[in-house]
Amino acid sequence: MARGKYSPKCPHAKTDYDYPYTCMGVLPSAYNGDPKTFDPKIHMSGYDDQGFDSYGYSDFLGDGTYVGLGQGIDRNGKTEDDYFNMDYDEFEYGPWRD
Repeated sequence: MARGKYSPKCPHAKTDYDYPYTCMGVLPSAYNGDPKTFDPKIHMSGYDDQGFDSYGYSDFLGDGTYVGLGQGIDRNGKTEDDYFNMDYDEFEYGPWRD
């Protein structure tokens, strides 16, 4: 597994969890099919009830800035790039590991 692809805190990993929520952690709003009104924050599912995707990442940075699909922080406050840029020992033995 590549460092960072999956968050070390991905609670539904290796389960059949459905990810029915939006990145806001709520059920998606009805969408009328007009591409001009589509908003992934309210119309797109693929997240758990806390707003994290199947890889364990959110769509938001720690300050609440929306950055897009899976580009935000995980439950540890780290992004995929943060983990990718860590050296091996820091990643494997960091305080976020269980």
